[in-house]
Amino acid sequence: DTITYIINVSNLGNGTAYNVNVKDILPDGTKFDSSSSGYSGNCNNNHLSCSESPSESGNISCDVQGGGVPVGQLNTGCWAGARLKVKVLPTAGSNISNNTAFLNYTDNYIYVNDTENSSWSEICVNKPHIVLHKEPSQSPSSEPGHKFNYTITVKNEGTGTAYNVNVNDTIPDNCSFVSQQSTGNPTFSLSSIRDKAYWVYNNISSQDNTRTITLTIKCNSNASIVREQEFIIHLQMKQL
Repeated sequence: DTITYIINVSNLGNGTAYNVNVKDILPDGTKFDSSSSGYSGNCNNNHLSCSESPSESGNISCDVQGGGVPVGQLNTGCWAGARLKVKVLPTAGSNISNNTAFLNYTDNYIYVNDTENSSWSEICVNKPHIVLHKEPSQSPSSEPGHKFNYTITVKNEGTGTAYNVNVNDTIPDNCSFVSQQSTGNPTFSLSSIRDKAYWVYNNISSQDNTRTITLTIKCNSNASIVREQEFIIHLQMKQL
């Protein structure tokens, strides 16, 4: 997803501010979106122009531009702003993240720094957490040639939606696929090289969060021991 922060800088004093610069340090797990843009202030379309530091990833620098005055100048009674867009990465944690912006300027070419020159906001990232469980639907033993059922439960116990959830299960040696039933309308396929079953869910939300798969197999007389196979799941957060 994309988060938009709005940054406004106002000169409420009775003199001109020079070299006005806002530095914004992005939270971990976010990335600057180059489509960020300034918007017109109240003095001849002045605005904040923002870009990412080439040497410091995640550090954004914004300068006052426009308004018919030199870059960095903000006259008394004027304000300038920008819409700063950041993308939330799949690596973002679910904890609240602080985004702090710091303001620097000079007054008559003397460096100014006081406690009112910073501002922060916080966001909460909703993140999926998939929990898997697989167990036999009956006694974990079966006669050769008889059908045997596994039940696979896929549950999203997180706070965000999981997208492109891929589950695959390898059928044990000397056994073969018979049938499958699944909730949630996944796309199902079976490998032609070896019995390997695949289910793909477009998404699993945190509200409608449980999917059930019943896999039926049968084994020949060479399968004296049939172990529950490991199965793999891949998931993604929303594509950015």
